[in-house]
Amino acid sequence: EHNVYNTVKIGNQTWMKENLRTAKFPDNTPIDLGINASTVTPYRYNPNRDANTVNIYGYLYNWKAVMHGSVSSSSKPSGVQGICPTGWHLPSDGEWEDLMTTLGGNGVAGDKMKEAGTSHWLSGGTQASNSSGFTALAAGYYGSSNTGFGERTYYWSATEGDASHAYTRYITYFASLVSRRN
Repeated sequence: EHNVYNTVKIGNQTWMKENLRTAKFPDNTPIDLGINASTVTPYRYNPNRDANTVNIYGYLYNWKAVMHGSVSSSSKPSGVQGICPTGWHLPSDGEWEDLMTTLGGNGVAGDKMKEAGTSHWLSGGTQASNSSGFTALAAGYYGSSNTGFGERTYYWSATEGDASHAYTRYITYFASLVSRRN
């Protein structure tokens, strides 16, 4: 499996401007396709529970999968390769915060990160410019009843908030901001 990902430089950081779509860890261990939410088993999930969405939106992953046995890190850079291809790392919460600062703060960063238009976001929201080139797509999340597909997207960090939670950043179609959640 040799996926190629486009990148963008924002400030002094380089980010992938596409979601991961790997079904294997860097050591070639397969990542099982999940059929239920788990905090114990590393899983990947189809966005909107539809395999046809993977080519555009990539897979969704639980934290167990993105960390791939690594321990939490708040360092900048995190040093956590986890699920990431060789030469890449999962950003720490602090690296996400640096990106927010570069983009003018959490309150406005969402519109600068979202793909412009409504091809991959619900209509009726804030006006996305994608001026950063990040090109966030509304891949949603894996939940028991709702998927948030078209409405929002979540990004993991390598930083645990406590024994049961890790920090994420999420963007919605209806707001300009990027929210931080533990």
